[in-house]
Amino acid sequence: MDYSITLDSLSSKKSEFEGLKSNVDNICNEYDSGYLKNLSSELASLKSSIENNMSRLKNGYGNSNSWLSRYVNDINEVENNLAGFNVAGAAKPIEFKSEFIDIFSKVTMPTLRSDYVMPGSLEGSLGYGSFTWQSFKASNGVKIDYLLYLPDQVPEGLPVMVYMHGGSSHGNGTGGMTSHGLTKFLNNKSITPQGIVICPHIRNFEGDNIQVGLRELAESVANQYNADKDRICASGHSYGAITAYRMVNANPGFFSCIVPISGYDKVTDAFNDVSVWAFHGDRDLGNGQCNYNRALTAVHQIANMGSRALMHTFQGSGHGWVQDYTYSDEYDSPDGQHESVLSWAFRQRRGQNKA
Repeated sequence: MDYSITLDSLSSKKSEFEGLKSNVDNICNEYDSGYLKNLSSELASLKSSIENNMSRLKNGYGNSNSWLSRYVNDINEVENNLAGFNVAGAAKPIEFKSEFIDIFSKVTMPTLRSDYVMPGSLEGSLGYGSFTWQSFKASNGVKIDYLLYLPDQVPEGLPVMVYMHGGSSHGNGTGGMTSHGLTKFLNNKSITPQGIVICPHIRNFEGDNIQVGLRELAESVANQYNADKDRICASGHSYGAITAYRMVNANPGFFSCIVPISGYDKVTDAFNDVSVWAFHGDRDLGNGQCNYNRALTAVHQIANMGSRALMHTFQGSGHGWVQDYTYSDEYDSPDGQHESVLSWAFRQRRGQNKA
């Protein structure tokens, strides 16, 4: 089948967004507007989304209903920001506002031929095409875009992991999310676990709102696919690891285990029956909550509470690449087996994590 119409359409949208973002960046430099910088970041994220879908089409994976839905949501979000754009006392930006809206009005959904059939349509296939962008809105109004991995078959009772990126993707575009860590391996299909993995794009790690949103997201996905709610776990790198600790503290009795990588947070009684398999480089010795020695102390505190807890130390390693090492090999687990992290994490059950 000829996909050129769709690819040409997406290529055109990419060019339009590049021009629009360039104009926004120029005004950002002139007026130092934080509001416009946020808009510029949203445009960059949307352009990255377009590029990713172009790549999928070229490689024969086809388009996806979830991606199209996210595309519409992002367009609406940017349109709303443009409609509300105003800089008091500055005439030139207001003139540019009209120009932006004029350009943006031409940026519409890619037009698909009426006889176009998406290869591996999500309606009937749960293969690689199911590692797709979704969007969730929590009860407190927090919107979370996330990548959802589903295995080839999705029977009832699968385990669920929430995997969180580090601070380098904090508030930025989503393109870097698949460059490192578990999302990288899910994206290139080098890891195909028999479980559900939720990879949220977290714009703001701080505050209780994200804790509520992530828990509700995990519950929503678990309900949708009839997953095993006694086997919901969390993992993350750096700021994502810190957030995994915080999620346990904020939701006692919810998680079966966590796999923190290069990060930690305070240990409370909520860890009394939660297994922890931590990973850290021993040269990660900076200040704050990514310090190796402090993270090791936190793991020892959890072990002293009677829960299964173990730190795997990467000798001579620093902060960043540890997230790749963790999910690319097998190690001696807290259960005394030589196994992969996902095999261990998906086996843990809520209420059964005492040493």
